[in-house]
Amino acid sequence: MTRLLVKQQNGYQEPASNTTFSEADIANFRQLTGYNIFQAGGIETVCDDNGDPPSPADQAKAQAAWDMFGLAKRQEKQSGSTGDITASQLIDAATCLRSQVGANTAIIDGLVKSINSQTGYFGSSRATLDSVMASGGTVNVLSYLTSSDIDLIQKTTGVSIKEGGYYDSDGKEVGLNYDSQGNLSEPNAAKTIAAFNLAQTLSEMRISGGPQGDASLKSGRAITAEDLETYVKYYAAANASDKNVYMPDIDAIKQAEKTLRNNTSA
Repeated sequence: MTRLLVKQQNGYQEPASNTTFSEADIANFRQLTGYNIFQAGGIETVCDDNGDPPSPADQAKAQAAWDMFGLAKRQEKQSGSTGDITASQLIDAATCLRSQVGANTAIIDGLVKSINSQTGYFGSSRATLDSVMASGGTVNVLSYLTSSDIDLIQKTTGVSIKEGGYYDSDGKEVGLNYDSQGNLSEPNAAKTIAAFNLAQTLSEMRISGGPQGDASLKSGRAITAEDLETYVKYYAAANASDKNVYMPDIDAIKQAEKTLRNNTSA
């Protein structure tokens, strides 16, 4: 620890005042840079697994990431929110840093690209998503969901979607996990499955425009109860003529349809 603090005092990084990174923040920093954030006695620094500073070849990237994480954390605290730094907060911080005189925009853009790759470009524009797909890249299908879609999923299932993943009401990430016997071990697995299936349906409607190829759905128009009703009827008819056709989770869609109708009548 003493060696790390001496290195800190010798000027690799300035102490990041009023910032305390969570375990998730530190893990994300390591995934992004290959280096660790070390915190002790109110001082924070960046080091490798041996406690040494980043190599000369990595220093610019590590510094840019450090600045990005530090700014994102400060902005988070100023807004009164707490918790782990999100990908969108990091990208917002990167935008601010990129505008500064002398900023290494190439390195910052590279970090943003890495973040987007890790989240499947969650939160990106439709134009960006289509461009990534056209170039053979990988996009998380949840990235096609609009804010109204995400709100509908949360109201219908109680599961929230953020940063390309699924979260329960306590903010804990959930997934479809199985025990050694092949049984779902996830608490409230039924809700998670419903959220997963509904998200896939809404994403498919955004990508294709639904059974009728509706351009307004591709453009982000709010999905209505009538849209979901048409979607179900289309697949029900297709299934009646070909039992091998894909069938969405009708129960989840019907529940979402009910949610929309209740919102309209409220």
